[in-house]
Amino acid sequence: MKEQLSLKYSGPAVDDGQMDAYEAAAGIIAFADFISLAARAAYGEQAKIKTEVRAFEHGSFMVQFALDFGGILATLFSGVVSPKEMYELIRQSFEAWKHLQGENPASTTTLQDGSIRVENTHGQVAIYRAETINIITNPDAANAAQRFAAKPLLQGMDSVSISHGNEQIADANTSDASYIGVLIARETLTENLITQWVLLESPVFRDGNKWRFSDGSTSFWADVEDRDFLAQVESGRRFGKGDRMLVEMRLRQSGTITALKQERSVVRVIDHKPPATQHPLSI
Repeated sequence: MKEQLSLKYSGPAVDDGQMDAYEAAAGIIAFADFISLAARAAYGEQAKIKTEVRAFEHGSFMVQFALDFGGILATLFSGVVSPKEMYELIRQSFEAWKHLQGENPASTTTLQDGSIRVENTHGQVAIYRAETINIITNPDAANAAQRFAAKPLLQGMDSVSISHGNEQIADANTSDASYIGVLIARETLTENLITQWVLLESPVFRDGNKWRFSDGSTSFWADVEDRDFLAQVESGRRFGKGDRMLVEMRLRQSGTITALKQERSVVRVIDHKPPATQHPLSI
């Protein structure tokens, strides 16, 4: 089951059918990321959707994406599944960002049918699906929308639009640029500091990326905020998989109306021990 979506940029910057290659590539990747996240919001966390770049059109700059829903149909559902579920979440996400105008809601209320009543700081009210709220509070989805929509608008595009066939699903123009992709904060419910030993499973050397640890029973990802420790890593301090680390860990539980999220951050590395080396027995 294949569908087609088009991502279109319009304005003087592309009237001659040209666009900076690096910016075009970044927009294509970000849009594919956003589609994937919208599919998971619509059909569940195990949903995977394949995207392919099909064609470029000139006059404006348009990229056509072929979406393969076959994997979703095969793994999650029996019968007919309509991609309109995902298109509706994309539409509502853009409308919600415009409605909130870069600010957190003044109030939110869950209605009897499960939809969410959202009042912005100007007293205006709109109603969205719960899955839409999960998208606009998802850092990855917000970042992707900033990359393929907000950034091009801030750099000279007049408009960005998403279409299915002849039907426009969502659009944004220069007046929306500072709102699209703004991360709507989750409410912090609890926050605690604990001291514990953890095992290092996967260090990450790029700044800002999470590291993977284990507490002996569960593997998890966590930010490392200890700048002194990270400076030692940058200077060549030896460490690797299986190292034990005594850390001060911040556990933060946050939530939207529809979901809870647990986040971990290593605030301070107190001690660091490499795994014990076993020497062969002498005979």
